[in-house]
Amino acid sequence: MRRTYLLILLICFVALGSSGIGKLEVYAQDPCNGLVPSRLAIGSTARVMFDGDGLGSALWSAPGKEQSGSQQVGNAPEGTVVTVVAGPICLDGVVWLKVALPNETEFWIGEGDSQRYYLEPFVIRIEFMQTRQDAPRAIERWEVTYSGEVVRLSEIPIPDPETVMAREKWQPDDINAANDALNIRRQQCPDVLNGTVWEGVTNAADVMVPESSFDVYPAPVEGRALVVRHWILQMPTCGGAPGRYYGVSTVHFVQPDKPIVDLFPYGQHGGVRSRQACLSPDVNDQAWTTYFNQVVWSPDADTVALNVRYLDVDPTNSTRECAYYYIFLVDVFNAQVTPINEGRRIFWGGGGTRLFYLNFEVDDAYNVLSEQLWQLSDGQTTQINVNAADEGVQFVPSVFNSTGLILPNTEDGNEILVCNYATGCPEMLSFNISRRFFSEPITIPADLAPRDILQVYYATNNARLLWLSTSGKVYVQSLDGPDRNYWAEVTNGLPPSARIVDITLLPTGIAAILQDDSNSYWLLNTFSREVQPLQLP
Repeated sequence: MRRTYLLILLICFVALGSSGIGKLEVYAQDPCNGLVPSRLAIGSTARVMFDGDGLGSALWSAPGKEQSGSQQVGNAPEGTVVTVVAGPICLDGVVWLKVALPNETEFWIGEGDSQRYYLEPFVIRIEFMQTRQDAPRAIERWEVTYSGEVVRLSEIPIPDPETVMAREKWQPDDINAANDALNIRRQQCPDVLNGTVWEGVTNAADVMVPESSFDVYPAPVEGRALVVRHWILQMPTCGGAPGRYYGVSTVHFVQPDKPIVDLFPYGQHGGVRSRQACLSPDVNDQAWTTYFNQVVWSPDADTVALNVRYLDVDPTNSTRECAYYYIFLVDVFNAQVTPINEGRRIFWGGGGTRLFYLNFEVDDAYNVLSEQLWQLSDGQTTQINVNAADEGVQFVPSVFNSTGLILPNTEDGNEILVCNYATGCPEMLSFNISRRFFSEPITIPADLAPRDILQVYYATNNARLLWLSTSGKVYVQSLDGPDRNYWAEVTNGLPPSARIVDITLLPTGIAAILQDDSNSYWLLNTFSREVQPLQLP
């Protein structure tokens, strides 16, 4: 009988082990239970998510926060793009992935926990736009990936140019300003008007104005762009120089397969909104009295920050010319324009939750006495506590006024390049806004003088700088590690005769599109410095 009981008991244990109860016990011990499901496969690319705190995500030597041999070895800032090489592994309440940074170093990083993701799937690509100014006018669009794949996208049509009488488009201020200038020419130097559209014109309102080329400012969200159309004319000076523009420009919001949204017009002589900081009038593009100095989209492409430059006179001294700068925010979906403040060098931070800018105190000789860094967030403006003069730096270097160069900021808006003006700007510094920290000096490549710099960008996840010279040469410079400050000209893959005139950076700066003066294109890998031809079908 005892053997029978033991046999029955043994059968019960076997049955219990193969039942659903046993399986539930196994599932309960799965370390991935309750964690966010992984969205990333080996070989895919991902981006550290923007959550507004500017902290980024920790890098670890091994998976797990509480495991032997695992320790935090670094930090990946918000927006950093990585490539998945192993994982996922669930440990200590986190889904872990082994990833490679753009510099090919490998670490472990958390993809997410039980509440949220730290990484998001991300393909490094950009929508590249070019204008077609001949009829039928359009914005041509291509999608370009960092590996060089190109897909042609649908065009965005732009109305063909039209010629109108000034009174149909121009604002009264521009008609009056043009009439004042026209009367001076007719009285003092009428010959300069011969052979121009102004010949025989006695009232500027009657002059015929052809529409000129349009400008495009692409948004970070695919297909969206700001378009500016111009009905402007130059009037020659008595000395025969081309002179300044008169007329009006109109600003529009466009996106694929939707009607053009008219935002607002602005005249060349509509007046300055505020005249507090009279900065040097020695600026680029002096023919424009009113000029878009910067057009900066918010990351979500709902808002455009405009930095508008006005050339005018000092209200206390009519013989003293000044350049004034004012900031506006444009809600493109509601066609609402909000004036902000005088200032320059605008850039977004915190995933678009903060707008930063500089304003100034100057003396009568245009010398900048102080620069103040401000941020606009949730409708409140606050000053960032840093004194540029005390630190021996210049956030808006005067050496670049005449060339129009604007120094870059990182993609997350947490660092900006500044000039070490105490030494005449042969070197620069990187300023970390959240830490109020200046980097060690960054030497400008020896082949470049400050006035030779056409463009400069943070690249390769902010580990390098990308320089473009006025002579069309491209340089890549390291900002980290033992090679810090090492720079080299980009030549591998470029024809010796190529003269680069523009650079378009892909997200993260791991690649860039180079355009030369013959409208040929190349794709530059900013880590390897290798270039490949880019065919835009």
